[in-house]
Amino acid sequence: MVTTHILARFRMAGLSSMAGYLSIADANAVTLVLGKRDIIPVVKNVPVMAGLLGTEPTREMDSFLDEIIAAGFSGLLNCPTIACTVMQQFPIGMPKLMVSTTASGDVSGMQGYRDG
Repeated sequence: MVTTHILARFRMAGLSSMAGYLSIADANAVTLVLGKRDIIPVVKNVPVMAGLLGTEPTREMDSFLDEIIAAGFSGLLNCPTIACTVMQQFPIGMPKLMVSTTASGDVSGMQGYRDG
């Protein structure tokens, strides 16, 4: 699985990941273009997940999600504050991933400084 979001574009440009938290770009539009133009055409038989900010107040999310689907994304993931209700608008059968330490409960056993 490949995931993409605005931070990927900034990292590719040599910028800090922190730039993704500043209001210097349209995060959802950057994610759409990055996936549609740079990632989906290159990877074959690999799901590509769009990391979106679903609570964006200036975008009509129903039509934007249609664009995400039409672009060929395989699903949607939390990046970092998407609302589960937005993900429910994706059709049945399309993968969705919600990552939340609040919903997961005690994740301290999964945290550490190394794998394994």
